[in-house]
Amino acid sequence: MALPRFACFAGRAVRSLEHALNKQAGNFPGVVAKRIDSNVLTYEAQKILDAAVVTTGTNGKTTTNNLLASCMEAAGNEVFCNREGSNLETGVITALLDKRKAPFALLECDEMYTRFVLPKVHPRLFCLLNLFPGDQIYRFGSMERIFDAVADACNGSTETVLVLNGDDPNCRAVTVRAPQNACITFGIEGACADDGADTFEGATCPSCGAALDYSLRHYGQLGRWTCPACGETAPALDVTARNIREQDGHYIIDIAGSTKLLGGCTFDVADVTVPCTGLYMVYNVLAVRIATALMGCDADTFKRVVATFDPKNGRLQSFEVAGRPIMTNMAKNPVGFNQNIHMALKHTNPSAIAFLMDDMVECNGDYSWVDGIEFSALAETALAGTPIFYGGEIAEPLKRALDAAKIPARRADKVADVLAALDSHDGRKLFVIANYHALERVCHELEGLAS
Repeated sequence: MALPRFACFAGRAVRSLEHALNKQAGNFPGVVAKRIDSNVLTYEAQKILDAAVVTTGTNGKTTTNNLLASCMEAAGNEVFCNREGSNLETGVITALLDKRKAPFALLECDEMYTRFVLPKVHPRLFCLLNLFPGDQIYRFGSMERIFDAVADACNGSTETVLVLNGDDPNCRAVTVRAPQNACITFGIEGACADDGADTFEGATCPSCGAALDYSLRHYGQLGRWTCPACGETAPALDVTARNIREQDGHYIIDIAGSTKLLGGCTFDVADVTVPCTGLYMVYNVLAVRIATALMGCDADTFKRVVATFDPKNGRLQSFEVAGRPIMTNMAKNPVGFNQNIHMALKHTNPSAIAFLMDDMVECNGDYSWVDGIEFSALAETALAGTPIFYGGEIAEPLKRALDAAKIPARRADKVADVLAALDSHDGRKLFVIANYHALERVCHELEGLAS
């Protein structure tokens, strides 16, 4: 037992040093601890007194995980959480390095690393939000490899209940490979105003690989699908968002459903304020409702925290510089960019939009997926005078895609450059959509400009 204790001690020392240097303690303290004891995460998991929840998916895992943690803390619980988004196994190790114990651990994990984390943590719940192509293909070679990795995670922790996006056939592909885990499915009931607003190249059956048919599609491959070849269909939904009402800058939704799992639980709650008008956030909130309810967070606390959620990590974060409102959000693949574009277009007052992208080393220099971003959706607003900007270390793929869509755009590599190009008196809200690698420096710049 001395070795894992020493590994944790060394990791805490490195974390303290990084904090002293005013740096985020992300993966590196966990790297040090794991180098000393490769199985240190199993030892650390003993500090979780009640339950762990691991959240993964292509889009939304940081926001969902942090919202989970905020709800549980607001309900009076002490938690472990990797809030900064360090989601490799080593980031999970860093999140658990404290000497203390806590009832709950809310842990975001990269899809490919879930196969290392779940068999060591054995969480009560495993939230699978979505599995989109795009940058994932360049990271991992194929979607099949991702399906296999997440299924391996489930196979290594068969007692874990899978909280699954039932609208996503790619999530269903995981349960085909790992049928032994009990599931709670969530999704959107009925049609929404934004349904089918994006282009769609089609999805394949998780069982036989044939092209799917849709009776209802929300965005990407998410919706109610059927395979005409083998008869596979989207699973019935245990928990749904319904009666989705769009208001100024947010949704109001009702959540309904129940499950017999984990002692039985009802998830019904009316008039939940979702703090943006992106359907992706509705899915995130559904996962949060299921997980927090199963861990004892009451509905009133859930509603209050969701309505007032301020992530402070660049995701849907608000700033103000010289009286100009600015909202930042992250996107790292075509679906994420498209959802952000549609959300910005809903802003009825004059606005400006900036796309900033820094080098994504996992893409190995191949940014052809950027051509899948639907910049053409900006044509009408650009013609009406909305300023569009692009920039960052990897600006050329953005310029190529914008030019192909015939969208006039100006280069601006920093937020300060964008602000300098705008009329300081026009009051336009600025939407800054940045990939993961640019978001941290964007927020750091905005914090300095706003001070």
